[in-house]
Amino acid sequence: MIKIGKKETYFFDGIHIPRIYINNLDKVRSSLEILNQNGILSYKEMTEKTERVRSEDIREIFYLLWKLGFGIEVSQRGRELVFIANDKLGSIIEMKDNELKNLILSSLKIYNPFVAVLDILIEYRDKSKFTEKEITKKLHGGSLEGGRLDNTHPLLRWSKDPDWELVKNGRITTKGIKYVEECKKMNVFYFHHTVDLKASRELNIITYLISKQSYEKIKSLKYEYIYDCFQDIRLPISEKELVSYIHELIDMEMPIELENKEIFIKDLIYHDITPKYYVKFNLNILDGINNIDVHNKDKVLTTDVESILMKLNSKKFLIIHDDNINLNDYPKYSTLLNYNDFFSINNELPNLKINTIIIPPHWRPLEISKINGILLSFIIAGGSLIIFHGSMGRIGSNRNLFNWLPYELSRISFIHSNLGDNKIKGFFTFPFGENFNYVIKKEYEEVGSGRYSFLKFKYGQGTIIFLGYNPSEELFSKYNLILNEDIKIDDKSIYWIYRYVPSINRSPTIKTEYQMYPLLKDIFKSNFNFEFDPDIKGKPGQTDLFIIDPFYCCCEVTPPSSNATGFSKVSEVHGHRETMIHKNKEKFKVNYVGACVLGPSFTIEDGYDKAGAVDMANALNVSLISYISLYELICFNSLKKINVNELEKIFFNRDGLDSEASIKIYNLIKKGYDGKI
Repeated sequence: MIKIGKKETYFFDGIHIPRIYINNLDKVRSSLEILNQNGILSYKEMTEKTERVRSEDIREIFYLLWKLGFGIEVSQRGRELVFIANDKLGSIIEMKDNELKNLILSSLKIYNPFVAVLDILIEYRDKSKFTEKEITKKLHGGSLEGGRLDNTHPLLRWSKDPDWELVKNGRITTKGIKYVEECKKMNVFYFHHTVDLKASRELNIITYLISKQSYEKIKSLKYEYIYDCFQDIRLPISEKELVSYIHELIDMEMPIELENKEIFIKDLIYHDITPKYYVKFNLNILDGINNIDVHNKDKVLTTDVESILMKLNSKKFLIIHDDNINLNDYPKYSTLLNYNDFFSINNELPNLKINTIIIPPHWRPLEISKINGILLSFIIAGGSLIIFHGSMGRIGSNRNLFNWLPYELSRISFIHSNLGDNKIKGFFTFPFGENFNYVIKKEYEEVGSGRYSFLKFKYGQGTIIFLGYNPSEELFSKYNLILNEDIKIDDKSIYWIYRYVPSINRSPTIKTEYQMYPLLKDIFKSNFNFEFDPDIKGKPGQTDLFIIDPFYCCCEVTPPSSNATGFSKVSEVHGHRETMIHKNKEKFKVNYVGACVLGPSFTIEDGYDKAGAVDMANALNVSLISYISLYELICFNSLKKINVNELEKIFFNRDGLDSEASIKIYNLIKKGYDGKI
């Protein structure tokens, strides 16, 4: 255990310090870009992809930044460990150099080995002379054997970075001392998976759960939650064993207390664990990151559709989840399908009796984003979608859990919380406020102001329901969640035919951005009679698509691997527009040229000093059109043809006020067709 300020705990033996220069921004950025481009990388693939970066460097960079929450996940593919780019990585790469470097320095405040070295430098500040070996000995019980210098050397190199100004001419600066004092006030306790936790599966799992919760506002964990997590990875644990492990952690000076079957967490806890042990102990499963099928990397699954349809015969309640669940907690005659099986039979939904689809706890956001268009069309037809709480996020991870829902619900958030009721897992909130213009808030139950344990919305002809509870038969009865009415899905309707649009970027047949261009052109041509410049095909230096009739508009398309579009696409399309106007003044001097970005969702940032896609789009008069909003626009247009003036308002953002086209589309739907899609 390492606690800043308690120098007797500064002991690095057995701890592996990443042997890279995390302050080398060129290496950090190039490594992150490689991961972002490929999505998934094994150690072997890193060697193949890193012509200019040693594979050891990129592995160590990923390891440290993964632990610090820099948009990286870890899982397993066959016997290989893999690093995975998550939704946050793109926005991190888009940061300016100084912003990214400052973020690294700020994040290192919770990494006690680095802060401990700085604290030792304070002790040596007034010495006339000292060496790196002296510091290494001090941190390794007086020994230099076995590569111990390799542990302290990187940390000292980080500290000497000229931009950070922590150490100058070998002496810690006033700024460096202030940095250490700030870290002391944070009161972070560092626990190592082998040195402190003895490579124990149980101790590491419990510590991991406690560590995650220590960074939440409510710093406590009930036994029940820990039992559930052990059950999720098929590792049962008794109360006696759990209490014994907790007392063992308390004996290690972990800042926790035990009272009435609840763990109270007093300070922040950093759990240092390698990717190997993280996967070995199934912590990736607890984080909602499934192991990847080695045989399914580029393969289209074949499924026995007939046997699945037999399973669904006459059933009204469908549960979608990859893992086994206790069906006794759900309405009678419910059926469980995994995500792939549901996708494989979605064409048959109009012929089935299903009227309710249930997304149970611990659902997978990226899997849901592949089928969200099917789910939305099902709701529009009158179906009921019931969504339970998701998994608790890892430190610093950008959850973005609900961006697969209609715009007005896409930024809802779920907070895991102990509320004195074992049946409640937490509550839903709207961090950016409640503004329901199209979806209709029908029923709700609060556990505090703006904190909802139950929410019911009308969307289209159906309903979307959020539940912060554990599933149970009593719960479904209490809130009258059992829908008895049949629903009719018209397989000739526009809402059904175009159900692929909301998840177009997640289609199994789409591998590159270029493959999306003809699909999008066809959608715009068929529904809005748009014409495109045939010479503009998204080549280097070109905008991706250029509308030439009924108006002029540059369009940038978000790559299929991304789940949220950052500001780089906004600045890119703005640059293309300005360049085209500059180079062809005669053509465009009397005709306004619009600019839009197409993507699954768009980032938004708090604070005047940060810019997400939404902020930059408003600043540059760019319109942001999500695939879900495009789908809703198509559906509305099939009922009431939208005139060119209204389309222009959606594709242009002249006033710089509402960059997200969803707002204008909902206003149009509300005004033009009494709220119907």
